[in-house]
Amino acid sequence: LELSIKSLRSTGSECRIVLFCAPGFSFSQYFKRLAKELDIEIVKNCVDEKKRHYVPHMIRFEFELQWLEKEMQTSANSINRIFHTDSFDVFFQGDPFSHIPDDSLIFVVEPHQIRSCGWNLAWITQCYGGAIASKMSHCFIICSGSIAGDAANYINLLKLMIAQTAWSRCYEPSMDQPILNYLVWNGLVDKEGIKYKLTGCDNGFFTVQWCVLEKTPLYNEHGQLISNFKAVPSYIHQYNRIPEMQEKM
Repeated sequence: LELSIKSLRSTGSECRIVLFCAPGFSFSQYFKRLAKELDIEIVKNCVDEKKRHYVPHMIRFEFELQWLEKEMQTSANSINRIFHTDSFDVFFQGDPFSHIPDDSLIFVVEPHQIRSCGWNLAWITQCYGGAIASKMSHCFIICSGSIAGDAANYINLLKLMIAQTAWSRCYEPSMDQPILNYLVWNGLVDKEGIKYKLTGCDNGFFTVQWCVLEKTPLYNEHGQLISNFKAVPSYIHQYNRIPEMQEKM
């Protein structure tokens, strides 16, 4: 968490950073000072009023929707773009908003088919059954931990995800990802008129597990992580999957 917010601010990004926290989340005095220095907005005690077992992967989307709708109504400075991201395993080499459009969403594609990842295939099978998992097995994996774009389309996406019967039926850790993939690859996002683009390893967003070939990261002369086409991504996700990178951080 510290690395993610420090690295983001080090890029010069002036975006608002909003951190959603589970009930009882304890902040050290050091982190409180850091949050104040880096202008971090903390939404404390995100209580699940539906009394479900607590699933951060899922409930974060519900609180994002509540927060965005409230802010859009009351904030003097209208929010035009967002970047939803995990915080545990990410760092920044540049301002991600330099790659984020103001008229559509960006879904980050992990350049492997669903059938090549036992976890993703199992999640879809668990939520939607074997027939749909087989139908979707050739589709590429879309990461639910990093979604960017304009606020209006993102709010509509959140509403669509949360309204699915699968949202309550499959309310378990990591199950936000199969739901997002189902909605995109089966045309429901298009049907709702939600505009989006797909991006991979060379357009600012970089998922280490899939974008680093043979677990051998590449660096430029400045020590920045680069893609195989020598692009410098602004956003690095899952750096802890490769021990060398974790030590470097």
